[in-house]
Amino acid sequence: MSEVILKTENIYKSFKTVKKVRLDILKGISLEIEPEKITVIIGASGAGKSTLLHLLGALDRPDN
Repeated sequence: MSEVILKTENIYKSFKTVKKVRLDILKGISLEIEPEKITVIIGASGAGKSTLLHLLGALDRPDN
């Protein structure tokens, strides 16, 4: 089994819109990052890539 340097399980993050509607951005995201391997996070604009990186960098807190 490979060493894991970063592991997340079931990350959830949502935001409230101006009209107080809850917008789910990340729903149950899990990942493992291993040393010496290239990890790529891709997705469409607005898919939650930056939100995920903010959570992984402890710049924001997940809902769950």
